[in-house]
Amino acid sequence: MSIYRSALSRVPLLRLLLPFVAGVMACGALGQSAVWMSALVGIASMELAAWLRWRCSAMARHRYSIAAIAGLAFALGIADAWLNQPPQLGERFSADEPVVGVVTKIRQNELSTSLLVRTSQVGVVSVLVRGNQYGYAEGDLIAFKPRLERIRNMGNPWEFDYAQYMLRQSVAYTQHVAEASEMVVTGKSKSPYYALQSVRRAARAMIYNSCLSSESKPLLAALLLGYGSDITPEMRQAMSAAGLSHVVALSGLHVGMVAMLVAWLLMPLLRGGRLRTRVACCAAGVMLFALFTGLAPSVCRAAVMMVFASLAVLANRRALSANAVAGAALCIVVLSPAAIYDGGFLLSFVSVTAMIVVLPRFAAAMSEWHPALRYAVACMAVSVVAAAATSALTAYLFHTVSMASVFTNLLVLPLLPVYMALSALYVLLLMAGIDFSALAAIIGALSHAFVWLCRVVGSCDFLHIENVWISTSEVVLCYGAMASATLLYFQRRLACTVATCALLTACAGIHIYNVYSTPREGVIVLNAYDSTPVFYFADGEARVWCPDYEIDLEEFARRHRSMLSRLGIEHVAMAAPGSDMGGSCFGDNFACIAGWKFVSIGSRSDIRRGGLAAAGPDYVILPKNCRRDVALKAASLPEADVVVSGAMWQDEREALEGELRKAGVRLHSLANEGAIVLDPK
Repeated sequence: MSIYRSALSRVPLLRLLLPFVAGVMACGALGQSAVWMSALVGIASMELAAWLRWRCSAMARHRYSIAAIAGLAFALGIADAWLNQPPQLGERFSADEPVVGVVTKIRQNELSTSLLVRTSQVGVVSVLVRGNQYGYAEGDLIAFKPRLERIRNMGNPWEFDYAQYMLRQSVAYTQHVAEASEMVVTGKSKSPYYALQSVRRAARAMIYNSCLSSESKPLLAALLLGYGSDITPEMRQAMSAAGLSHVVALSGLHVGMVAMLVAWLLMPLLRGGRLRTRVACCAAGVMLFALFTGLAPSVCRAAVMMVFASLAVLANRRALSANAVAGAALCIVVLSPAAIYDGGFLLSFVSVTAMIVVLPRFAAAMSEWHPALRYAVACMAVSVVAAAATSALTAYLFHTVSMASVFTNLLVLPLLPVYMALSALYVLLLMAGIDFSALAAIIGALSHAFVWLCRVVGSCDFLHIENVWISTSEVVLCYGAMASATLLYFQRRLACTVATCALLTACAGIHIYNVYSTPREGVIVLNAYDSTPVFYFADGEARVWCPDYEIDLEEFARRHRSMLSRLGIEHVAMAAPGSDMGGSCFGDNFACIAGWKFVSIGSRSDIRRGGLAAAGPDYVILPKNCRRDVALKAASLPEADVVVSGAMWQDEREALEGELRKAGVRLHSLANEGAIVLDPK
């Protein structure tokens, strides 16, 4: 096919985007040699461009210059990804001189406070302070002595790659702080962004102190202010099952609605040919919304896309085009190369690209229809296309597929702009000192209807498929098949038919292989956040034995959802003392699971030294709160392996491990080695 008729000709920015993305992906595989590779490819590309310029005809230059452009973009992608990597400080780093950084994010956990601190000396550091500390705020300048440890995964089977996730946000190191006094607040950042965040926090406090219903408060905080963590896990799970989780996660949907609201407010500017002024104001409003909601990555992506669409309008081009989407993607990837691995980035651009490709065909077919019917069919088409285009990614990222998402979105999305407009008006009145109870009642009724719909649809098991597990290769093959099927629809070529069938066959073959290669029975000593559970599964059933801590099974299922989906386990139960399963018996502190004997000792255990030796265990588990004097009793068991919980604080764990190693004990540190996976004896 000639280049003038190819996709690269119709979407010129793809010539830069595709090789740039390939360069970003190559940087991770190249490691330390990324700089040299970038330089070599860049020099070779410039030499090729010079040779084409001086030695080839105009037609040859026009035809082959794309190779030089692609090579240079590839080199720039490698260089950009390398420059955005956090500093390499080794596995551990310490210094006597304190470093000063600004707090960019705060999260209150159950028994600790998590801070993201941006420093100029050691990059962005994730700091975990023991206890719930409410004296910190975003924008605080804090000083601390670095005792950094590289972030690593917990080592559980099929777990979420947390270390890579943090690394792609330029966070490579963490620090555990036992006392809040070690983190000294030295001042406040003078950035206008953090001043805006203080207004955001004040608005959130006003929402929770207002007369709104309990259902409305977290919804308003999430929709208008970006506090998605205010949504309870139970409600989030119900929304996910109903296919409506994107409603409260700020994204392109909300940015588009903000632009729509600004456009409505500026409707008089249409008179006198001021369309460009109106478009520029919409773009400015969207950027202000992104700043106000904390510069969430999904909102920033949508805001950049909105800016590109506005530039297209100002240049008398079509606003929503493939070239504008490619330009927005290129801009985002240049500013944040790790965005190509982000699920929100992929979902946003996959859905928008699918709508650009498919919906114009519907629009042309509906041109003669009644406006009301055209609007209803267009809403349905958008829901169907977006759901179909993102189904593989949704299954890969969230391990669930909602069959009711088209129906629920048709009910919710037409009313969402009204809900957001009323909510924004109510918050503005609150900030002006007016608590309008009638408006709060209307918002409460709409919130109640939304929550009711999520719970009703989420409770219908036949409307959603849980515990779906597919591999990365299956997702790639699935989207390759979608692209081939689209080309087949447009071009009707035999090659497209063969490619579609081959890709679908390969995807099915890989999935069947993964299903049959999954173990049917096994024992896993998990590395958990606050406990040391022993997980036993057999033929789709699972039991969790954890004598040292009371586990919330719903929270356990959320944290280990990928593992449960991979093993095909839909229900997890606690192993009650005295119960058994498949020949395995469970007690208070002793269990025989699939032929392995486990004993848990610690602050909650009543097992003495003699009883411990008489039990003859294979593994002795030292939980999070285990005392050293109790732990050293394990040294008298030469036949047993000692398992140290990964949830212990770093200084306590290191001291305990040192004492046990001096005693010659065979030691497994879950913090260093990850989970222990055992086959049945």
